Amino acid sequence: MGQETSKYNIQGGIHVHLDNFSTTFGEEVNGTIYIHLEKEIGPSTLLFEFKGKEISSWSESRSNYGSRRHKSKVVHYKETKNIFSFEKEIHRFEDRISIGNFSVPFTFKLPSSGPGSLNYNYYDTNGIIQYKIVAKLLGSAGENYKGWAKIDLSEPSVIPNKDESSSSEGRISSWCCVDKGNCKINVTHPESIFTRTSRPRFTIDVDATNSKIDITEVYAKLVGILSLKANDNRDLIAKDIVRETNTIRIPAGGVMNGIVIDLDLNKQDDSTRELFTSKGKLVECVFHVEIGTDLDGWFTCCGNNPNINYAVSVIPEKINMNKPPKPPNGWNPNIFEHIYLAYQ
Repeated sequence: MGQETSKYNIQGGIHVHLDNFSTTFGEEVNGTIYIHLEKEIGPSTLLFEFKGKEISSWSESRSNYGSRRHKSKVVHYKETKNIFSFEKEIHRFEDRISIGNFSVPFTFKLPSSGPGSLNYNYYDTNGIIQYKIVAKLLGSAGENYKGWAKIDLSEPSVIPNKDESSSSEGRISSWCCVDKGNCKINVTHPESIFTRTSRPRFTIDVDATNSKIDITEVYAKLVGILSLKANDNRDLIAKDIVRETNTIRIPAGGVMNGIVIDLDLNKQDDSTRELFTSKGKLVECVFHVEIGTDLDGWFTCCGNNPNINYAVSVIPEKINMNKPPKPPNGWNPNIFEHIYLAYQ
């Protein structure tokens, strides 16, 4: 996500350069519109646009069991919704524009809130929330030059970003609900706002004093839940984004403190790398961390194994691109006055 822009074509064109490709709603975005013309055009208007949309699509296989001949069919769901569509005229060329180059620096104040960017593509399942800054040069004779740059936006977090401590106690039962005691865990967890390069560390205490079953493993995992909607239908996808375990045996009746587990978010697979916290109308994604234990033996059921869940936010990293694009040959632009815009 981010760092995607349109390209010049052989007749010239427009390139939109952003100093920061990833930021938060309510912040300012600085950039430059580069115009490169290799032929003269008529009187024209330069437009600035900020656009956002969400796309939700998936397929389901359905069977008809009521007929003599068993048949199945695939049903496709898809819906697209605009989030923002802001357009502003920023310059009018009253006369013909000669061959040449132009630079238009700008600052744009983003909307105060909106659903965060995300991009999930897995076979025919898609959940997309994307934003673009677009520049258009429209000539009186039908000329149409267009350039754009994608920008990743994150929602202002409402989850406190501080170290906290949580505890949980669960009753353990085996097959036929035979009582196997209980186990307690306590965890000190770090910040609640993650990026793709985060390595949150969890310190876990396990108290199996009243347990009749050994503890064989302590784990931590980040879970993402993606909700897709289309035409009054809904699809729900839950994924373990990354999971780490500490294989350490705690005998029944024992206690072990200070068990450390690091979650490396950089280990997640490609299908989830662009999933971020977002609450759109069609696409919504939330995350939580789960800390828990695995037990020795089969048929442990009917009980409530101790585990701790707490909500977190996953946001894009801020990306600053201070280096402008490589200019075309002979680049010597006319530089316009800096333009200030705000979403309305």
